[in-house]
Amino acid sequence: MLKNMDKIQDYMKEKKIDSWLISDFRGSNPAMREIIGKKFTTRRAYVYLRQEGTPVVVYHIIDRNAYENLPFEKMMYVTWQELFADLKKLLKNDKTVAMEYSPNCAIPIVSWADGGIIDYVRSLGKTVCSSQDIFTYLMAVWSDENYASHKYASKNVQETKDMAFKFIGEKLSAGEFVNEYMVQDFIMNEFDRRNMYSTDRAIVGVKENSANSHYEPTAEKSAPIEKGDLVLIDLWAREKIEESVYADITWMGYCGSEIPEKYIKVFDIAKRGRLAACEFLKRSAAEKKEVKGFMVDDVTRGVIEGEGYGQYFLHRTGHSIGPGETVHAMGANIDNFETHDERTILPRTGFSIEPGIYLGEFGVRTETDVYIHSDGAVEVTGGEQEEIIKIL
Repeated sequence: MLKNMDKIQDYMKEKKIDSWLISDFRGSNPAMREIIGKKFTTRRAYVYLRQEGTPVVVYHIIDRNAYENLPFEKMMYVTWQELFADLKKLLKNDKTVAMEYSPNCAIPIVSWADGGIIDYVRSLGKTVCSSQDIFTYLMAVWSDENYASHKYASKNVQETKDMAFKFIGEKLSAGEFVNEYMVQDFIMNEFDRRNMYSTDRAIVGVKENSANSHYEPTAEKSAPIEKGDLVLIDLWAREKIEESVYADITWMGYCGSEIPEKYIKVFDIAKRGRLAACEFLKRSAAEKKEVKGFMVDDVTRGVIEGEGYGQYFLHRTGHSIGPGETVHAMGANIDNFETHDERTILPRTGFSIEPGIYLGEFGVRTETDVYIHSDGAVEVTGGEQEEIIKIL
């Protein structure tokens, strides 16, 4: 059956959503890929689900091999006239239909339905609403195995971070040359040794590079790391198994024993923003309050803006983390900056909290991961940096 179908149908009843219509063409909708797997398809297909009952899949006869083994009711069409007759029949008694649509494209990560099919559903007199939270139940909720893989990744990513800072310290203490790319290489090799991998290479930045939030050193362009440098390391990886979940953290270190006050001050502000977000989540859980992604961003951003550094916090507070190939998953982001993310932070989902302050001369970021258990309990899984690491 559809993953988390009971949760999805309960949610639809609560929100008075009559049906959910997943529309797909050639694997364009990740919700369809989640349902059928990595199948080759070439024609339009739809999955239809009401508040009760079994899902219905509508597909073209040419693509029947991709859909015929699903434990769904089936409607197979040949002509376009048959397709639209089938859809009209399915939607006949519905008033409100959820689709992968975000009004004004407010949240692009859920906008997978073609505008034309939305036009068609509306032409039938239906109200189309966003499937954003339903979509999250399907795409971003963790299984027990997902959680275990994330914990494995978290342990190994944190240990690799410690080794990377130690590697820098040993090189500098021995008077040997070391640069950002060498540290990045060290991290990626250590991931491989630990049966971990990432689709992208870690960020290692010093001087003005630490103020570039998506900086990536290369063999051709990489700054040397020297005594007196502030070092930002952002690293993420997942276990080399199917459906594993990333751990994603950012820590700061200083190449010396006496950390300049300017670094301590800015790091402390970012840290307080991170802690405020985690405390808000824990307090809301204790009070059984529903939390949206934008609310958490507001808390963190409020701390940083209150200290006069709001203009230097250039990205959202955090992103969804979940099963899949990339570290940015499809659940609620902690965001009221790049988007106004009104998605609910659901039980059994995870995300990062990573405030940063980027001043041009240098930047700081402090990132941890958070998981919401099925009972609403909040677990910080990524470690919590309290002070800048003294590398020497």
